[in-house]
Amino acid sequence: MRDAKPKIEVQFRASEFADASMILPMARRQGDRAVGFTAPTISDALRFFVSAVQLTTQARQRPLWSKLQTLPEVQQMSRQWLEEFLRPWLEQPSPFVANPKALQEP
Repeated sequence: MRDAKPKIEVQFRASEFADASMILPMARRQGDRAVGFTAPTISDALRFFVSAVQLTTQARQRPLWSKLQTLPEVQQMSRQWLEEFLRPWLEQPSPFVANPKALQEP
């Protein structure tokens, strides 16, 4: 029975986490709160599991981040970060030099 493909099912605490993990290729719904996957290899099964857990971690943090963004202190810190770090970084010239000959047809 060595040719059998690994099957994995991830059971979540809430259906929205299963919803979030349905964007994974070849995922199939196994119920209200579960998602399954038949993997070609055990490595693919592990990757599926890790990806599903990472997606749900992000989904769990979204409501908290939305609430934090309404706080004046967080808004001020975001503006400060934009002005002090991001904008100057974006305004710097690129360290990569384009090769004009690479764009010409032979």
